[in-house]
This record gives sequence, structure tokens and C-alpha cells, in this order.
Amino acid sequence: MHDQPRADRFEGPRFVLVSGSPTLVDSVRRRRRAAHLASTDRAGVHSRRLIRQRQHRIIRDRWYVFAGIVAVGAVVCLAVKLFVWEPVDAYLIGAIGASTLWAWHSILTSVDGLSGKRVGVLAEEWTISELQKLRKQGWRFVNHVMLEYVDVDHAVLGPAGFFAVDSKYRSNWSMAQRDLEGLAAAAREQARNLQSRLHVKTPKVQPVVVMWGPDVADTYDGPLERDGVLFCPGSKLVEHLRALPTATDSETIESAYSTLDRYVEQRDIGERRKLGEPVRSVGDHFNDFVFAGIAMGKSLFFVALPARIPPAGFWSVMMAALISAASVLTRRRLDSNPMRKGTVSRNVADLSDPPKVRVGGSREMTIWSADELREFLAGIEGNEWYVPIYLAANTGMRRGEVLGVPWRNVDLDAARLVVDQQILAVEYGTSVADVKTTNSRRTIDLDARTVGVLRTWRRQQLEQRMSTGRHDEDSFVFTRPDGEPIHPDFFSQSWQRLVRESGLRRIRLHDLRHTHASILLKANVPVKVVSERLGHGSPRKRVRSHQQSHSAEPLRRGRVSGPRPASRPPGTGHHRQGLQATTWDRS
Repeated sequence: MHDQPRADRFEGPRFVLVSGSPTLVDSVRRRRRAAHLASTDRAGVHSRRLIRQRQHRIIRDRWYVFAGIVAVGAVVCLAVKLFVWEPVDAYLIGAIGASTLWAWHSILTSVDGLSGKRVGVLAEEWTISELQKLRKQGWRFVNHVMLEYVDVDHAVLGPAGFFAVDSKYRSNWSMAQRDLEGLAAAAREQARNLQSRLHVKTPKVQPVVVMWGPDVADTYDGPLERDGVLFCPGSKLVEHLRALPTATDSETIESAYSTLDRYVEQRDIGERRKLGEPVRSVGDHFNDFVFAGIAMGKSLFFVALPARIPPAGFWSVMMAALISAASVLTRRRLDSNPMRKGTVSRNVADLSDPPKVRVGGSREMTIWSADELREFLAGIEGNEWYVPIYLAANTGMRRGEVLGVPWRNVDLDAARLVVDQQILAVEYGTSVADVKTTNSRRTIDLDARTVGVLRTWRRQQLEQRMSTGRHDEDSFVFTRPDGEPIHPDFFSQSWQRLVRESGLRRIRLHDLRHTHASILLKANVPVKVVSERLGHGSPRKRVRSHQQSHSAEPLRRGRVSGPRPASRPPGTGHHRQGLQATTWDRS
């Protein structure tokens, strides 16, 4: 009986031959590209950008703190200079200056959760250093693959299959075991997105979470599988991948790698245009300083050396002319404008097609009937997105309002919540902002079923956060596993996937808001009540579309009946009457 081939015995080609024999330049260029994609320079690019944005915001919002530190340091230095013994005052002033800079550094790296993100970047670098051991055995790696709004830390393609690897650091893994379910859900989402970008059906991308931390070796003896996700200690990752049987041939690996390389190259260009160049570490800046010093020293050496070689004037003038010409050419290339200088004959952007103009106004509104909504919610019960979707379906809130509700605005005893802020998508990040309009600032009453769902969600969330050591009582109702706000576009993408899997008619997440209004109108809730509940400014203008939509919807799909509520007391911001009339979610 022959031994099964092992993944560590695979020998793959060093580069892909596109057409004919590659030149030496092509070979070097592809090797450098592969080394860049697998290097630590791409570790935590998204997190580094978030750290930089938050540091800029901290300096802008709390400038008085930094100014106060500098002022205190200056006063103390002046006092030391005036009243301390002269032989030691210079040492004390140096120590105070260093302490002032250290205080700045501590504020910029420790507040607002920045220390956790910095440790996360280190975890990615450690994973990359482990994966580098497999490069000579036919494995391919692409670090930092931004797929829509899901960032895959490491895309690993090798003889044992394809893997979406997520690096995580926890200071206490024994207390974070309950957090594995949330990590597994995020890892499965990353694997699904990566599979679609590779344009291959087999092999299936497997989600992997690499665990780093001081007690991970004591908590887990080796890799374990949970909810279809492999959780592996960082020190055991290479050993585990090498032990897997060979399941993928070199041609499939190189084809998928080339496809992913082209996508990442275009995506990186878009990221640089929108977010700027990736944040460089202090070590990178130090290396630049060293190389610049060496280059300057060489230049001075070659300029001064000809002075000893006769004729000195000729060599000095020639060297100065060469350096000046190189500087001028570099400056002109950086400052040149092709259209203004006439180096191009036309602007190729003029060839692009303008956006299509809709004929007849906005798109036709598509909504669900009460039966369809009931069927959909029953199908996703138990899913991680069930509670936010349920809240949106029962309140008519916008997606940003749902994601931006903090627990301080939810009064479960009084069965109401206050909408006064929202989460906005700012490129690849999020931002807390005010609501859309003045009328969007409102109080929404909740029915008993929604209150029960939120109570259960609150209890589960508190248990999970206590297990991880977080006690942020003033957090959002819906967050990512690390406590950060959920990106609104990620919410919409997850909604589209759930709708597609349900087999029901395709509607947008925003159409769930229209569905809620239509169901209330079918239940004979007054138009003014519905308009105020949705945060509309003009009841007649905004709700007319909902009335037309639900009147055109066939009643055979499911009718919501109920008594006509009494008129709402003037001056109140609640809509309990309409809620008591709707019975679509009652079994």
C-alpha cells in the first residue's frame, strides 16, 4: 500500500509562463511581486489606516491635552534651569523632554482601543513569519485581501487546498472561548467572499483562525474545529498545513493565484486613491533615513574626491552638473501635468459613459407581504443577523439607524427606543453621525415580541462580553465580535445573501422599511402615525408611495387585519396604537 502524498513534498513552479519564455526581467519582476504579496509590509494595512485616522482625530479633538503636556513640560524645564544645580540640570531637562514625548506616544497608542488594534497588527505579522516557511514548498500567499468590505488577513493557496486565514490575539483565551462562535461566523464570511474572487468551485476555501496569546498553548493542545472553522494555535499552523494530504495540483494553484493577484493589484490602486498610501512603520522610516544618509555620504564623497585628481575643476564641475541634472529631471517628472504640458493629446476620462438617467422618476418600490416577511424571519431565526433584521422589520428604521442605536437609548421596561444617531459608511470605515433629518430624531414604541427579542439579545451579549473581559455598558446594540461598529454595507450584503438563500422575491434592505410602512397602512394605522414612526417630514408626500405600493400588492398573499386605533394624543412621540393593531408576527 503506497503512502499518501504529503503537502510538504509538493514542488510548484516559481512563476507562471504566460506566453513564450520569460525574460530575466519578467522573472525578477514576478518574484518581487510574489515576495511583496507575501511580505509583512501588507500586514494589518486596514488596521494601520484606522489607527492613523483615529490618531488624527484624537489630535484634532483633544489638542488641548497635548498643548497642556507641552506647556507643563516647558514650565518644568524652565524651573529646573533656574533652580537646579547647573551640572545636573541638562540631564533633568533631557529626561523631562523624553517623558513629554513618551506621554504623547502613550496617548496616541493607548486610548480609544488603539492598543488592541496594534496587537492585532503584530498577530498578523507573526502569522506571516510562520507562513513564510512554506514558500519553498509550492505555497502561495496574499496578505491583506480587501473583498468588498471584508478584509481577509491572509489568502493561502497550496497543495493542501485554499484557506482564508484570520489572525487573532487574545490576552486570555481561556476566558474567550465563548467568543469562538462570533469569530467562526466572521471567518466563514471571509471564506465565502474569497471563494467568489478566486473564480473556482473546487477546492472549497476553508476558514482558519490563527490564535496568538500568552496562554494559547496552555488552553489548546492543538488545532480544533468548531462550526466548520479550524482554530489553530500560531505555533502549530505550519505543522498542521504540512500534515494535510495533497488535494490541489500546481496548475489550479497558479491559476487561482494569478486571478487573485490581478484583483488585488486593482484593489490596491483603488485603496491608495481613496485612502492614501499604506501607513509605514517606524522601522521603515528609520531604514529610509539610513539609506538617505548613505546616499548623501556617497554623493559628498564623489564630489569631494575629484578635488585631489587633476584637473580638479573639470571633475568637480562634471559631478555637480550630473547631480543637478538628475534633481531637475526628477522634480519635473513629479510636478508634470500631462494635459497641461501637452504630453497627451486627450483626456481618456472623456471616453467614459455617464450614469444612466432614469425615465419616469425613481425605481419601482418592491415590498414583501406579511406572509413573506413572516416566512423569511422564521427561516433565519438563530442566524447572527436575525435580531437586527427583526428590529428593522418591526420599527421601519434605516440600516444606519439600526446599527447606530446604543443601549442607553433603549428602554425595555418602557418598551421604546430613541433614534438620535446613525452609523455611516466612510469609505472602508465607519463613522457615528447625526440622523438624516430633523424629523428622523424620534422615539419609537416597541411591541412585546420585539422587547422579548431584545431582552434575549442583551442577555447573550452581556454574557459574551463578560467572558472576554469587556464591560462597555454604553456600547451599540449590534457590534462586531471585537466591539467595533458594523459597516452598513456589510449589513446590506449579508441581507442580500440571506434573501437569495431563502428563495423569496429579491428586495433591498431598505425595502424592508417600506414593507413595515405598508403593513401598518394595511392595519388601518393613520398616515400621520406611520410617517412620524418612519421619521418622514411630509406625511402626504412620503407615505403616498407606500399607499400605492400596498394597494397594488395582491391581498391573496396575506392580509393583516386589525381594529382601527384611536387617535393619537397630540404632542406625544409614541406610536403604540399602530403596533397593537399589527398582528403579522403573531403565531
